Amino acid sequence: MFSRLKKGNSNNAGITLLEIIIVVAIIAVLVGVITPMLIKNVNKSRRSKDLWTAERIATSCYVAFAANEDAFDKWEKWNKTSTEVTATYNGVTEKYKVYLVVANEDQRKTAKIPNCFHGTVAEFGKSNGTTGFYGTLNSELGVSTTNHNNSLVPQFKIKRSGKIPDRDKYFSNVDTWRICKRVDNGQLEVWTADHNKYGGYPCFRLWPNPDDEYTKK
Repeated sequence: MFSRLKKGNSNNAGITLLEIIIVVAIIAVLVGVITPMLIKNVNKSRRSKDLWTAERIATSCYVAFAANEDAFDKWEKWNKTSTEVTATYNGVTEKYKVYLVVANEDQRKTAKIPNCFHGTVAEFGKSNGTTGFYGTLNSELGVSTTNHNNSLVPQFKIKRSGKIPDRDKYFSNVDTWRICKRVDNGQLEVWTADHNKYGGYPCFRLWPNPDDEYTKK
């Protein structure tokens, strides 16, 4: 009798072990199938948030210009530092120049000022971002001028394909927003940018007409 029980227990243990192996195998297959889908959905969510943020920034700029006549006049006359950028929309690639107007600087912990929009242009307000155009823009975005604002950081981080001499290093540090003015027509544009002490090099145009390379990744 005891020998039968032992044998019975042994068989049950063998079946249980086999079931565990099957379950583990099924889970491994499911993880392999589901994980890429989850990553794709997470990235899609991040891109959507960035596009929404870029539109908010653009809208807030127009509100800030409407509230600050001196800032709008300064924007209209702005012809300072420019750089060449590339953007593709609906399969059509453009290369043109933009003036680098306003940034929310870098997100590094060593930054002396939080990542609100700020700068040294007197017509735009105090350099700490509390008054004038800067102040209105930050207020519209709900951005603090005394604490770091992680909610404003671009969420989807990718490198642009192809080679850009002397600039490739920038595209691995996308965590800043750049408000630019097109040199050819004065259009306001919102770009993601790398963090550097100069306010960031524009990487991807998100408003208006977001870059295909950004939206289709």
